[in-house]
Amino acid sequence: MYNIDTVIDEIIANKFIDLGKAYQKRKKYTLSKKSYHNALQLREKLLAVDFEKYAPLVIETLQSLATLYKEKDEIDYTIEYYRKIITITRSLYQKTSQLNYASLLAITMTKIAKLHIEYYNNHELGLYFHNEALTLYTTLLENEEYLHNRVPLLETNISLAIIYQKMNMFQKSEKHYLNALSSCELLIASGVANHVDKLGMIHSDLATLYFTNNHEINAKENYLLALEILTHSPKKELHLFRETIAIIQNNLANIYASNKKYTKAQLYFRAALQHFIALADEFPALYIDFVTTLFKNLALLYFDQGEHKKAEFFHLQSIKIYEEFIQYDAEKYSIQLASAIIDGVQYYGQHSLSLYRAESILRAYGWYDKAEVLLGKICKLKSENVKEFV
Repeated sequence: MYNIDTVIDEIIANKFIDLGKAYQKRKKYTLSKKSYHNALQLREKLLAVDFEKYAPLVIETLQSLATLYKEKDEIDYTIEYYRKIITITRSLYQKTSQLNYASLLAITMTKIAKLHIEYYNNHELGLYFHNEALTLYTTLLENEEYLHNRVPLLETNISLAIIYQKMNMFQKSEKHYLNALSSCELLIASGVANHVDKLGMIHSDLATLYFTNNHEINAKENYLLALEILTHSPKKELHLFRETIAIIQNNLANIYASNKKYTKAQLYFRAALQHFIALADEFPALYIDFVTTLFKNLALLYFDQGEHKKAEFFHLQSIKIYEEFIQYDAEKYSIQLASAIIDGVQYYGQHSLSLYRAESILRAYGWYDKAEVLLGKICKLKSENVKEFV
């Protein structure tokens, strides 16, 4: 039986929570924060009366504070309150073995992991909390009531795969991508149809992991699977994957080109180019670099086949784009223009007098490392083509 002071404290704490929510909704953050802290003080006091009864209410208050600070972009405080939630929830889980506390732990750890990565680029802490969450989600799946955790388990494996990939830890990244594929296939088999596109994206990401680590056979296999899945998405959804599809086609083309399968390489380069041109028409600043990359890839492809006129055509197309876009970003596109001019002399038989133009452009950006490298390249090409200048 609780005394009257306990009952009063509980009622007042509830009122403070209601006030905090009302103030937060109206974006009166100072008053909201004060109300939540008053509620927290009272509820923490009640923990001594009955831990198991009042701990969930303390957690509720801490969640409100974490949400408030996240809304204000005060991430240090957000993480602090999430950590307090973990401490109390872990104690409740140890005392009661109730799986709802394991679920809360996993969710909170996932939130902390994402904050550490997004705001502080702290991969180590991101890995720690994601791995802790992964263990908990795996445990929860042993109980039929928590089978809905297959989705966060999938997302956690993807997050871990991405982090390990950024840290150049190939085997661990591959392991989590493969686990994500298994989870996704299980979700699809259970009737969650909207995860078919997710399966395609995982195959694409896994393929890119293989591609960047020179595992061409595995990369090609997964890119082709991803392409098959994503290109068969409903027409209304296809535009969402257009960039991914184009990148897949470009990378497949590079794989085929490296193996001298020029017909297939040309097919995929041209398909990717069509997608990127369409995207660049809508969002030029975002996609024009992709278009120029495809022009350069096609130029190199035709050059390798001895089709110099076609190679020069695509090379000149990239130069035209750089000349047009200098007005939007002088530094970036001037240096890229100069680089393209140099490539024209080095690979596509253009007259070495054009090197003077490239040199003039680069002199304005001589403090850039890339500009210095290109100026050195010009000097070498001039010495090799000295007769043309005489």
